[in-house]
Amino acid sequence: MPISSSFMKDNIQIIKKLFITFIAFGISLPIPTFANEAWLVILHGTEGRETGFGGGKKYSADGSAMATIPMKIMKGCIEEGRKWVSTPSPFEKGLRDFQCIEVK
Repeated sequence: MPISSSFMKDNIQIIKKLFITFIAFGISLPIPTFANEAWLVILHGTEGRETGFGGGKKYSADGSAMATIPMKIMKGCIEEGRKWVSTPSPFEKGLRDFQCIEVK
């Protein structure tokens, strides 16, 4: 049984109205913000030439890797950084360091 053209036109109008309504509703929603207070910057390396974050800390590193992790609060950043430093490196002469950078 074929669908009548008036039925199709009515449905298309309803779909258009719903689409416009959903778009307007979506635009009005607040954009989620990621309220991070700090970034944990971790450094992992092995013995070699000097490297480090400064502040008097110098390490000798052949190869190093750095990663950044968003943290909710500064206190948590410092705690996780201390855990990172206290965990033994898998390398014989490996180094680990961290810095917490405050988000303004």
